[in-house]
Order: sequence, then C-alpha cells, then structure tokens
Amino acid sequence: MRGLFKGQSSNWVVALLLGGISGWVPLSIFLPTASAASELAPTFSSLKVLSYGQKTTNAIRVFHYVYRNAQGVITSSSTEWNFNDSMRSETFNALGAPRLEIFGVFTGNGLSGKMVNFTKRTWSNYSEQGPAIDSINQMKTAIRAEISNKKVRVIGYPILSGIRTIEISHSSSQDGVINSTTQWINRATYLPIRSISKNGGGVVTGTFAELAPTTANLQLVEVSVPPSFVRAS
Repeated sequence: MRGLFKGQSSNWVVALLLGGISGWVPLSIFLPTASAASELAPTFSSLKVLSYGQKTTNAIRVFHYVYRNAQGVITSSSTEWNFNDSMRSETFNALGAPRLEIFGVFTGNGLSGKMVNFTKRTWSNYSEQGPAIDSINQMKTAIRAEISNKKVRVIGYPILSGIRTIEISHSSSQDGVINSTTQWINRATYLPIRSISKNGGGVVTGTFAELAPTTANLQLVEVSVPPSFVRAS
C-alpha cells in the first residue's frame, strides 16, 4: 500500500475522484480504485482505501457506497462516518448484514483503533500509519481547476435534492476496459454529493452527506466492540 503526503501534487485528488489512481489514498470521500470497484466486494484492502485520512470538524461526514455486479445486483455496500479525530467504517454483505468494521481516532502518526469481524465474532487492535492531511481544501481547489481547465467534461447543472450541482464526467481505458465516472459537485462547496463509477465488471455508486453532531448522530461514530465478541488469536 502506498501513501500520499503533504507537498505532493494535488492532481491526484481529481485523478482519484475520477477513478484514475489505484492503491492506498488518504481521503475516504473518493471512489474506490478501479481494481476495488471491479472486484465489487469491499475486501479488507478496499476498506482501507475508503477509510483512512479524513479529518472533519463541525459536521459528521458520511460516505456510502453500493457495489453492483454486471447484472445490476447488489453484492455489498460500505459506509463511513467521520467527525473530528474519530472515524468508523463498516462493510456489509448483499443482504445488508455487517461484515467488517474499523473504528478509532486519528493521532499524529495515523489511525489507531480496533477492527471487528462480525462473521467470526472477533476483534483485534488496528492501526494505519500516515498523516491526516487537509485533503478537503485540496480537493476543492483541484476540482475547480479541473473544471476551469476543461480536464473533465461538464454535462450540465442539475438540481439534486434541492442542491445546485455541476455534473461532470471522465472516462479512461485500461487493458481494453472502459472506466467511466460521473460526479455531481455541489456548486456552493465544490464537494461531490453523488457519484457513479462504471467498468466492465459492474457499478459503484457513492453518496456523500453531512449530519449535525447531535447526541444521537454521534453514536454512529462513537462505537465499541460488541460485548459477546472475543479477541482474535
């Protein structure tokens, strides 16, 4: 797995947003990599792609992905919640039952927490090294630049759920397979609110939202190991 750190070009932000970078990345708001999307099941590796490096304030950011196969059947899904230094990421099977969960806090050296395996009913300590960077502002700047420089195709300016958006798209070819991504960008914040990524193996849809940090909503982030689970040997 490889990391991206401060000082590197922000071109990776939009490239990944449009499905162009593979490997470990420090911002969960982006789509899974092309390889993770083609597998259509959020394995442990793709879970880490979705879960590391997002640091938020003032609102709980929620990232939800649904994976479908070539026949359009849902095979799995994943959801992540971020607030301040706390993070929780969970994957589900086709029926919506939880499979894996990672939760913890960001420190100066990375993410420290626990991983819960619902299938085996076990838990273990979990850590991921690397700095949490200010990727939200980098993403806003990069999206503005890519639109201004016509690096992406602007489809239109639809209103989704009362939000004025910019619909953009991008496509690429890898090993003879066409990969395409469409994003709907909030015109006020320049952050994505919805995405659809397609390739020869299936479709990944993403929905991005914010929740007020109420007592009830914070319970979505501040979780613990189920009492009946045992520590993995």
